[in-house]
Amino acid sequence: MKTLQTSAMTLMLALLTSATLLAQSEILAKATPEPVASVKHAYIAAPVLPTSATSPESKTFGIGLYRVRESMTMRLTLEKKAGEKVLVRLLNQQGQVLHQEVVGRQTKVYGCNFDFSTSKDGSYTIEVVNGDEVQHKTVTLSTAKVVETPARTLIAMQ
Repeated sequence: MKTLQTSAMTLMLALLTSATLLAQSEILAKATPEPVASVKHAYIAAPVLPTSATSPESKTFGIGLYRVRESMTMRLTLEKKAGEKVLVRLLNQQGQVLHQEVVGRQTKVYGCNFDFSTSKDGSYTIEVVNGDEVQHKTVTLSTAKVVETPARTLIAMQ
């Protein structure tokens, strides 16, 4: 009975992830990148479609990356075959590893959040590695400069 419940939960999570990624790909096809916050902006440099949908030859795992609404958080979803171990890394522009996780062999569907609210401006790469296969997603943060406009006075003369 527990196996049936676990299988049903996994299927529901996979369907929810697929529906979310499909809806987001339709939105991205119609619009330009949407800023993440009023001051700091994060844009996804690559399409947000699961990699398995864009490159059919990569069969071992698929990833998707999307922004959590009204936050500086990016959500990574990963679907893979059981028995495969996958390494997830967050790298800065210099290639330094900021965060690293290993997704175990028994996990088929995995998700994690990356909080960029305290991160400095620049490009960050989320790298997913499985043996010979490597997939990258790039997130760019930039802060808009605030420019003060001089006070204006309106004088009416007759």
